[in-house]
Amino acid sequence: MNAMDTTIESSETLPNEAPTLASSAMLVEVNISNWTGRKKDKAASKDVTARNNANDGVASVHKALLADSNNLRAIQQHVTATRAAHAHMTMPWSNSGLRLLPTAQYFKYQQTMTDMQNEFERLVTEFINTYNDEVVNVQMKLGDLFSREDYPTTGDLGRKFGFSINYMPLPDAGDFRVDIGNEALADSDRPAQTKFEDEAIIARLPRLPKGSLPTH
Repeated sequence: MNAMDTTIESSETLPNEAPTLASSAMLVEVNISNWTGRKKDKAASKDVTARNNANDGVASVHKALLADSNNLRAIQQHVTATRAAHAHMTMPWSNSGLRLLPTAQYFKYQQTMTDMQNEFERLVTEFINTYNDEVVNVQMKLGDLFSREDYPTTGDLGRKFGFSINYMPLPDAGDFRVDIGNEALADSDRPAQTKFEDEAIIARLPRLPKGSLPTH
């Protein structure tokens, strides 16, 4: 066997490690729940319609249970900022809330969202620690609209807040977006930026209901 034969034989035994969309990205979802501090007052709503000679149901009164609570507002603003950061660092994938996260972006995303989660938990703890005092202070602001039954206990209140991040692998095949992505990423001669743009395009392809694609 000559040198050329040896080279050819060795090259044929190399494993095929062409990149796939599953190896270049993952799925991630963020679930955040928080107490809004608002509640519809049915009695006040009926009073408003009656005093204005209007039909029932055409107007409603929603109470801000803690009025201008700075601590609750801080939580709500942080939740908005967290969702914006999550959307900025990922790409759409499904209507269920799953989004596409490139693996190259994972460590930056994970650090950002961990910091966001820690700050969320700190804000919630601070809010719960001052909650009972805020309920007492808001009575004069709400006047006759105040009802102690509108307010959960601190134990129940804590369960109304939640923050979770879930990572899931992409399927290797079977989803037409993945299959198209694998074909695009298999071309290893193209620049990395072009491949990233392919992922963005794939993520924005129409989402078909499960089982709607033909099987062979």
